[in-house]
Amino acid sequence: AGALWLLVWDDVTQRRRATVISSQIVVWSARSRGASNVISPRASSWRRRAVVRSESKFAVLSAAGLLAIATGELDGGLLEANDRFLDLIGWSRDDLLHGRLRVADYALPEYAETDRAVRAAIRDHGVAPPCEQEYRRKDGTRVPVLVGTAALEPTTFVAFAIDLTAQRRSEAAQRESHRRFDALWRTALIGLVVTDAAGVVREANDHYLTMTGYGRDDLAAGRLDAATLLPPEHRDQVARISEQVLTRGFAEPREIEVVRKDGSRMPLMIGVA
Repeated sequence: AGALWLLVWDDVTQRRRATVISSQIVVWSARSRGASNVISPRASSWRRRAVVRSESKFAVLSAAGLLAIATGELDGGLLEANDRFLDLIGWSRDDLLHGRLRVADYALPEYAETDRAVRAAIRDHGVAPPCEQEYRRKDGTRVPVLVGTAALEPTTFVAFAIDLTAQRRSEAAQRESHRRFDALWRTALIGLVVTDAAGVVREANDHYLTMTGYGRDDLAAGRLDAATLLPPEHRDQVARISEQVLTRGFAEPREIEVVRKDGSRMPLMIGVA
């Protein structure tokens, strides 16, 4: 028998990249807001140059639009936001400049506890680890985001966010695909099997077992494999099918015979992916 593989994976690349970037910015912010003890004029000059370089890098990052970035006050005021952030929440720069936009306008009530924890972490440690939540857009819709926050001054913060909309859509599509395959697996319309590279059947639905005359105990004991199920004259054909799957990811449907448990032969049309 051929191999029918169900490959379901969670694309975390964007999440991992976002977490790394967020963590790096948190560290940058925490360092930038450190104590300003003056050890010497030379040290003070070095500190000023370091701050200028850090602020320049931050300005470039904000303008580049890789992250949605905003600065605000812990009491809820929003001071600055780059275009990516404003696009994310659906507000305009004119709204921001005329004071019509505050944190409460995009923060959702059900995340109030999370927001309180973030503010406490900022006050106590200067940083809050990235977390997932949702923002409310101006039109009332919601957008999922990965958010990291750090203190700039005792009463101000910088927040940076990654839009997770595409990732959530991908996850939803994967769940739907899995649901459909599960429904197909449980139906009695078609026999489905999963084999390993050695040709051993690892999973099979009830319809396949009924067609071949084997039971669940045979499957659990590993008695279903290519050597048992395939007549010798079909094994070269199955080897070619396996080569096609490895090079193209699938093989066209074709007719073969399988040997049932009672020794009789049964013609089947198989497709492999």
